[in-house]
Amino acid sequence: MIEHLRQGKENAKTRQELCEITGLSDRQVRKLISEERKHGIPIVNDCDGKGYYIPTTTEEHETYTKREKKRGFYISNTASKQELCLILNAKFGINITPEMLEEWKTV
Repeated sequence: MIEHLRQGKENAKTRQELCEITGLSDRQVRKLISEERKHGIPIVNDCDGKGYYIPTTTEEHETYTKREKKRGFYISNTASKQELCLILNAKFGINITPEMLEEWKTV
């Protein structure tokens, strides 16, 4: 995928454009981008709909990295809460209800 991307935000390519260029499905494009990122290739997306690009500044790269770390923390935190619900159910037969959640918010 890297060969289809250019440096600089002004040269960003949307997933739709990448699908058209490569002939791949949206899912395949996302998977390839993810795999390349896992190997350390700096492909960023500003979540503004303009697409993917290779960062030209440290700031662009840092902004993307911080956003991804925050997103990862949120996902991990959510998964931990779901795991707690499973444990409460398995060990104590407690099923968490929306009413319980509302009550806990006020505590």
